[in-house]
Amino acid sequence: MKNLILLLAITLICSCCNNDDDNNEPKNPIDQLPPATHTGTNTAGCLVNGEAFLPNNQSVQPLVCHYLDGEDFSLSISREDNDVFQRIYIYIYIYIGDTQLQVGQTYPLQLEIDGSSNFGEYYIQYPLPNLYELHYKTTTTFVGEVT
Repeated sequence: MKNLILLLAITLICSCCNNDDDNNEPKNPIDQLPPATHTGTNTAGCLVNGEAFLPNNQSVQPLVCHYLDGEDFSLSISREDNDVFQRIYIYIYIYIGDTQLQVGQTYPLQLEIDGSSNFGEYYIQYPLPNLYELHYKTTTTFVGEVT
């Protein structure tokens, strides 16, 4: 009887094992980004500190993009995640003002001056128990770029 229980326990343990640890997802962060398109498929993604950042549909507005009069460009990507205790909201915002964008050109992101220059923001909101935010913004010292 003990041998039968031991055999059942070993069978149960072995049947619960899963050899599919990575779910076939690419390990290289750049490969995790959606493919580039020219058809307006409403997808976006970027690398933040070398890690893929993708919007998700849990967020109220996962992707918002404006290009007004061919000169003022703004892009907002947001994601809603859950940590152990609460929901977390993560946002990326990029603004390039008074510029006609060209494909393949790189645009520096630095300091916002009266909302008229190129800048980027990254912030995380922890809404509970009190609203707490981590906010990072490009400056003349901490720069970024968009291609």
